[in-house]
Amino acid sequence: MSSSAELRPVPAVDEAEIDRSAQSRLTAVVRTRGPAVVLSFRGEADSFAMEGWIERIRSAAESGTSIVVVDTNCLGFLSWRALLALAQAADHYRSRGVHICLVTQSPTILRIAALEPVTRRLAIHSTVVSAVSCAPRAG
Repeated sequence: MSSSAELRPVPAVDEAEIDRSAQSRLTAVVRTRGPAVVLSFRGEADSFAMEGWIERIRSAAESGTSIVVVDTNCLGFLSWRALLALAQAADHYRSRGVHICLVTQSPTILRIAALEPVTRRLAIHSTVVSAVSCAPRAG
């Protein structure tokens, strides 16, 4: 049995198209709830969308608020790398007086977060209301 393979040129990659595709895979609604900025993510927080995930968290943390709530209850997927990046951001901004916490109702994410010392330090709540009410206040 023989087969032949045809070589076809690979089309050029349009970086702008990749950026738009990553942005459409992960969106965030930003709102305030009392003293907190709440990022309600939808889509998939995977490696493909990592840059947007990190940028949105950084932007919220540097907005002048003392509480950032990252609500992932509407995500279809949260990667280990995205969870770790969130925990690292929480560690980084904690020293600047910004409390970053995660909202999830996923028992899988809770189990995964318990595995690593960095993610174990991340405050995790089941609702936005509990996250805001349990966060330390500035001042």
